[in-house]
Amino acid sequence: MSAEAGKPVYVEKPMALNFAECQEMIAACQIAGVPLFVAYYRRALPRFLKIKELVDSGAIGEVRFVSVSLYQPPAKENLNSVSPPWRVVPDISGGGLFVDLAPHTLDFLDFVFPGQSLRSRATLRIKTDGMEAEDIVTGTFQFESGVQGVGAWCFTTASKSDLTRNRREQR
Repeated sequence: MSAEAGKPVYVEKPMALNFAECQEMIAACQIAGVPLFVAYYRRALPRFLKIKELVDSGAIGEVRFVSVSLYQPPAKENLNSVSPPWRVVPDISGGGLFVDLAPHTLDFLDFVFPGQSLRSRATLRIKTDGMEAEDIVTGTFQFESGVQGVGAWCFTTASKSDLTRNRREQR
């Protein structure tokens, strides 16, 4: 491991798949006296910094509740049960599309609403035949600040254009 060699450790997101793995990584880096970085670069993007500024300054009022969602249709190659792509094979990728994409959203919420998430709960489901990774995830969470939220990630929806068109028609 890099830490044992005295090298700084830079890992992709998610840092790990569970709390115990995170604690093990933190301990290894502390023992070796090297920093541990997780690749959450989006915190530094201008649009995300602007959102944090608006929340921190109170310009949008007191935030009490957030709702996040990500819906997309399954990619054609994900439906091939003979050899699905590596991103949706947990033994190779560590998880599915949720594990690949949702950490960015969850990290951003942690950035905007600092403090430990006091309560969280998730429900996972595998809807697509032949898939090993969850393709529908719902969750609830509450931050130390009192901000509560819900999230929904579904990778088995109709086409993106249908969802986009429906949103435009509702405006």
